[in-house]
Amino acid sequence: KSMKLEYALNMGDSTILAKGSREVTLDMRREDTLRFVARVPVTALWSSDSPHLLRLDLCNRIEGRVAECVSRQVGVREATLRSDALRVNHRPVQLHLADYDGKRPLDEVLLGSINGLFVTADVASEQLLAECDRRGVWVIVCAPFDTMSFPSSLRRGGNPTNDPSWRELAISLNEAAYHATKLHPSVVGYAIARGVTNGIVIYETYLRMKSLERSLPIVYEGFGGEWCSDRIRIR
Repeated sequence: KSMKLEYALNMGDSTILAKGSREVTLDMRREDTLRFVARVPVTALWSSDSPHLLRLDLCNRIEGRVAECVSRQVGVREATLRSDALRVNHRPVQLHLADYDGKRPLDEVLLGSINGLFVTADVASEQLLAECDRRGVWVIVCAPFDTMSFPSSLRRGGNPTNDPSWRELAISLNEAAYHATKLHPSVVGYAIARGVTNGIVIYETYLRMKSLERSLPIVYEGFGGEWCSDRIRIR
């Protein structure tokens, strides 16, 4: 089918930053990616101090008829990882994170110097991340892969971090966590797992995540000075 995808990127005051359309023809079960480029002023970039959210409107027309319309809020920010520092919009970010299980109101967690959350992917719901987007709260999402209850031994039958049979599960859990949360500007990093041991599973999962995400840090609390974690300061 041939379709026409119309798009509009708006600021909060309804100022249109970009507008246009693209046409594409697809065979049955074939997929394609359409990319749009828009200029966003510095004053509209998202940060913890100024959590500006834009509105992206998409409308898909097939043979002139509206087939689907989607509207969502998006945040635009530039993130880079240099040495041991994360920079957002060219400014260094200090992360003071609290472990969050989703059971308490955020106002009870974000006290004092705490400016962000460390959450597992099952806790990082769309509702929670949307609130973090609105409030300018930093978030690091951890894949639900926890080896703390296993023996710390890396011998056969010991910890899953060095057991190749766990490799595919660890990678798939990390990929799912990444793709489910990557559109939220508040998410500024990913944790491979909870654990204190290293092994082939951690090494290969780290490499896989770095192939997906080159700007944001990929961390592992049990890296023990090895190369399987980006070295940023998290307090």
